[in-house]
Amino acid sequence: MIAFQNLSISSKLTRLSMSVSLLVLLIACGSFVAYELLTFRGRAADQLDAHAAVVGINATPAIVFNDRAAARETLASLRAMHDVVVAAIYLADGTSFATYVRGFRDDAASLPGRFESSGTWPRIENGRLAVARAIQSDGKPIATVYIESDLRMLATRLQTYAAITLCILAVSLLAARLVSSSIEKRISEPVRRLARTADAIAADKNYGLRTGVTSSDELGQLAGAFDKMLDEIEAQNEDIRRREQNFHELADAMPQMVWTLLADGSTGYVNRQLIEYTGMAANDVKAWSWGVGLHSEDLEPCLRAWTAALRTGMPYNAECRIRRAADGVYRWHLARAVPMRDPKGQVLQWFATCTDIDAQKQAENEARQLNALLEKRVEERTEQLVAANKELEAFSYSVSHDLRAPLRAVDGFSRILQEDYDDKLDDEGRRVLNVIRNSSQEMARLIDDLLAFSRLGRSEVSGADVDMSALVRSILDEMRREIGTLPEVALRALPPAHGDSALLRQVWINLLSNAVKFSAKSDHPRIEVGGYPEGSAHVYYVKDNGAGFDMKYYDKLFGVFQRLHRSDEFPGTGVGLAIVQRVVSKHGGKVWAQGAVGQGATFFFTLPK
Repeated sequence: MIAFQNLSISSKLTRLSMSVSLLVLLIACGSFVAYELLTFRGRAADQLDAHAAVVGINATPAIVFNDRAAARETLASLRAMHDVVVAAIYLADGTSFATYVRGFRDDAASLPGRFESSGTWPRIENGRLAVARAIQSDGKPIATVYIESDLRMLATRLQTYAAITLCILAVSLLAARLVSSSIEKRISEPVRRLARTADAIAADKNYGLRTGVTSSDELGQLAGAFDKMLDEIEAQNEDIRRREQNFHELADAMPQMVWTLLADGSTGYVNRQLIEYTGMAANDVKAWSWGVGLHSEDLEPCLRAWTAALRTGMPYNAECRIRRAADGVYRWHLARAVPMRDPKGQVLQWFATCTDIDAQKQAENEARQLNALLEKRVEERTEQLVAANKELEAFSYSVSHDLRAPLRAVDGFSRILQEDYDDKLDDEGRRVLNVIRNSSQEMARLIDDLLAFSRLGRSEVSGADVDMSALVRSILDEMRREIGTLPEVALRALPPAHGDSALLRQVWINLLSNAVKFSAKSDHPRIEVGGYPEGSAHVYYVKDNGAGFDMKYYDKLFGVFQRLHRSDEFPGTGVGLAIVQRVVSKHGGKVWAQGAVGQGATFFFTLPK
């Protein structure tokens, strides 16, 4: 089978046609010979049986009168039939009555001593055709005629048939060879043209060649499809050449150095900028390696990274210094290479660029120097702030100690005057004395709030789970004990918080105190406290139906010492909401408010969940 596969198509066609012709002729001749043999045997048996019937009729009187000589004479009449070898007449008891032998003593040996009529007749015995015919007299069998004939005529006929068959085979094969040779030329010649064209294209890469086959049969269609494929390949090659030309023109117009590399890393194309920068000759492009001209400190890490990129097929990025041939200066470049793959993911080539980043590197160095200078200045400023904070702490202590003592003295002596000399003062004197006491007490509260606000900026926030509902209830209980009667308070469910419990307590105290203070003049003062989750935070609010505020002054609401109401209407220092904002900000939340004059106000703040 392998040897047949390696044959040329003309040899295959010739052998196939000859084999088919031979097979058909053998089948036809064999069928004819078989048919002739079967019909000849039947005719010979019928003829022999007819002779046996004639012999039986002629020998009946001899058998009846027991005349053996006459019976032998009757059998001797078979001498005219050259193919009869032996014959005999057997009586009804199977004993031999008369025999005939053609002339060879050995032929008589084939006659049976006794005749057995069992079996099928005629039949072949000992290579001879044998028939047996019963002889009857008055409707009763009296004897049997037995005749054997040799098959020489059959052998002669077979030899004749074999000679005829061989002649027919020889003539037919010769005709088949001539026909197949003619057909083979018509079929194999277009195929050979197609093969020669393909070999020439593979050798010379000349896609302008064509097969020249013009027939309209299947081979012509195949050759036409091959020529059409060549047309498409030639058009694609032309398009590729045009695209390459466009790519080269575009690459030459770019400010970067551009080049391509084959899958193994060897150089394919370099643009004009790279040739000018490196100073290479145009005929040295194929031998050029992009590692040439790298700074000695960058060569090893860049080549190691490039080797890893070739091995893994991953994009390549590196910053390196490359020597400029014009002045020998090393300039910083960003080198990049990305693989271009076929549909199966195999790397076909690499597209690489080098972008000059020397100015950027210088800017980065200057930025690092500037950052170092700024860090030094920040350290100096930090030291100054630490010293200022210490001075502020000392000042706070001085305010707390030095200012409180005179205020306590003023308040104390004023109280002594009220208690011991009240009856000696007129109404105006008592009024002035009350103003002195109230002002000194207000000044003391202002100092306390200022110090509290200052301490908030320096305090650290501790983190713990806080039950906001319990915290608000405890503050309300304290306010009831201090003030007495509170407005109606609706305490809704409050989400738990995580933060500094002491600082959050100050938030609630300031908001609840403001709500109680600003709703005191309402006919039916009411306060609502609640909270709800919103996104990544919990929102808490305090709502009252008191004096409210004008939203156009909202920007002043959370400033230190900023007040939206006169102190004779609603006393206070103007620090409480600033403290609220600072505490909530230190917890990572925010504060805002909504209100309207005479319609109350609602203050909100958030804390992270």
